[in-house]
Amino acid sequence: MFPRFVSLVHRHLSAILQQQIARPSKARLLQISIIHFAKGGELLGAACIQVAFNLGNAIGAYIGGLPLQAGLGYQYPALIGAPLALVGFILLTLFYKKYEPKKA
Repeated sequence: MFPRFVSLVHRHLSAILQQQIARPSKARLLQISIIHFAKGGELLGAACIQVAFNLGNAIGAYIGGLPLQAGLGYQYPALIGAPLALVGFILLTLFYKKYEPKKA
């Protein structure tokens, strides 16, 4: 029992560490995008990014919880998350194509 507990704690601590290492780079990229695309309205842009992030988390948690509430297994939220990730990727691609600086 004790080795399994130590393994579980080690796994969780390493996952938390990995997330904390990756988080600052994502925040910097968001801040650079805000400064670049919200000229004159950086504060409003930062507020909108925070609202969008929180809203995305709330909607994702709600939609992901629907299959669990319906009594389906824990693999079903991933089936809902995959199309949402695809939509996000499509929107990212459209944004990139629209606002990419043109090369001379």
